[in-house]
Amino acid sequence: MIIRTWSLDSTTTVVDIHGSLSAESGAALAESVSAAITPDRPNIVLNMAGVSRLDAAGVGQLAASIRAIRSAGGTPKVIVTDEDVRELLARTHLIGLVEMLDAEATRALPFSDR
Repeated sequence: MIIRTWSLDSTTTVVDIHGSLSAESGAALAESVSAAITPDRPNIVLNMAGVSRLDAAGVGQLAASIRAIRSAGGTPKVIVTDEDVRELLARTHLIGLVEMLDAEATRALPFSDR
């Protein structure tokens, strides 16, 4: 799994996640989200457009990351473009706990200079 973070605006950081989000890689997500949360940038967009596989442990790490963002006073948002990933998040009811953004949101992100 590859994770990179970058500032979207004065209050928001984007955490790009690429690859498999599973038991083996979940700790890296938790560390990245924890490092991205700051008092002046509490809002986090978890960009999962590059996630190719998500298992139960990955869902757990995602839920923990969302809780950490909220605990810090931030607003979490998640971008999901893969239908299988979106379906798993719906089945686990995580989709109702956080604002989900669609593929259109990824086109608005300035990836080219990141």
